[in-house]
Amino acid sequence: MSSSNTTLADVEAAFQLLSIEATLFATLSALFGVYFVLFILAIWATYRQSSKANARLRVTTIILFVDLAVHYIMRSITIGQSRMITPPSDEYLHWYIPIVLVACVTTTIAGLISDGLLVWRLYVIYGRSRWALWPAATTVILTGLVGFVSGFQNADAYHSLSDYKNRYNKISFQINAAWAWMMFATNTVMTMSIIGRIIYVTRKAKSTDGAHSRTAPYAKLLEAIIESALVTWFGLVFYGIATVAPQGHITTNMDVGFVMICIIPIFFGISQCLITVRLGITSPQSTEHPASRHTRTIGSGNSKGIMVNISRATTSDGVTAHPSVDVEKLSSGTDSERSSVTEV
Repeated sequence: MSSSNTTLADVEAAFQLLSIEATLFATLSALFGVYFVLFILAIWATYRQSSKANARLRVTTIILFVDLAVHYIMRSITIGQSRMITPPSDEYLHWYIPIVLVACVTTTIAGLISDGLLVWRLYVIYGRSRWALWPAATTVILTGLVGFVSGFQNADAYHSLSDYKNRYNKISFQINAAWAWMMFATNTVMTMSIIGRIIYVTRKAKSTDGAHSRTAPYAKLLEAIIESALVTWFGLVFYGIATVAPQGHITTNMDVGFVMICIIPIFFGISQCLITVRLGITSPQSTEHPASRHTRTIGSGNSKGIMVNISRATTSDGVTAHPSVDVEKLSSGTDSERSSVTEV
């Protein structure tokens, strides 16, 4: 296209778009670099202990990495496309729509994997209770369906490009914002539930076991933050704020949240790798093989002969379930009376 057809407004719009894409690419590259380092550590962590749980976790970590790598490549291509002031007429359908479609799908898949792992953590930490699994899993699946609807909404451009630019593209952004808010609500409930459960069990164990070191509460708090995928929660908070911010002035549908929706999947990967690395570097006593248990027995005798056994179960996911306290009362006669008390 000749330069005579290029107006000053086209140049300004192209420069602003290029600035946004450059900011996006720099931020995305920095986060992906951090994620790549954590991914290597996570893979190493899964090989430290040979178990089926670690093998499944390793496969999940690799699948999520491939998904996020595709997302990074798709978003990186847009920086080259934004350099053109007046792109060809077929550029939109040949490049922009496929890139956006793939990026949206990879974002939704990453969200499903991240929330799926969080649901499983919630299920394990609450003693594998079904009430902790099915409501959360159903909500995550419904949220994922909303994300897929938002992504495939971009395919309407192949039906009518003018309708897509004037109507469906904006609808896609709105559905995507709804998906983000649904994820935020779901993650808030699950994150707070996991943190609260870990802190509650820690305090119960502390009151039962006696004095602990001063650093123990802070270590448990850090463990709770990692276990609950709080990194993902912060990313969703930032995106939620961006979706309600005023619209930008580049195009009518370029929202301030564009950068955040492009980088939010990396938060999912970072959070998942942090959990995997924590499980790998924790001492073997707290991350044993499936169905293993370690028991500490505190014995105290008196005239009635009372023995207190405190056992703490460790699951295959490296999460300490609620402690069980068995109190055995021995009578002076030949018969014995036993009672079991379980702290929830």
